[in-house]
Amino acid sequence: MRFPRILIAAIAVSLSGAWGHAGDAALQAELDAAKDTLNAAFETHDRATIVSMMTADHLSITTYYGRALQASDQLDGLDGFAVEEAAFSPSTVTLLAPTVALITYENTYKGTYAGKPLPPKVFVSEIWLKRDGEWLQGLYQETPIAPE
Repeated sequence: MRFPRILIAAIAVSLSGAWGHAGDAALQAELDAAKDTLNAAFETHDRATIVSMMTADHLSITTYYGRALQASDQLDGLDGFAVEEAAFSPSTVTLLAPTVALITYENTYKGTYAGKPLPPKVFVSEIWLKRDGEWLQGLYQETPIAPE
């Protein structure tokens, strides 16, 4: 499997010690709005919004997909994704480069994918890239964590 350019870029930035600092309120608000819009689009199966907010080489990694999925595969399985409830912790935005940001947060789910329960609590990492003035998600990864 080829690694998407965004994953390679994120690894290179992190290894170079060029991590930015969280704290810019306007940037935090802008990326939180983008994240919230994309999360809502997945919950409502809004394909047009999902496509418009993800990079062409997007990669999603979750336990319930069973493998890393590119955007087209993720959209093919969208009808199998059913969320009854979702609660998100406040997110942290870290600017990795002027046009690359990392968003992290926790999510508590109640729902199913392909008829199987979603993990009840996950830690989410997202990489967003600013292209033509718009933030697009390039990587989404969930790691199950123990509920409190």
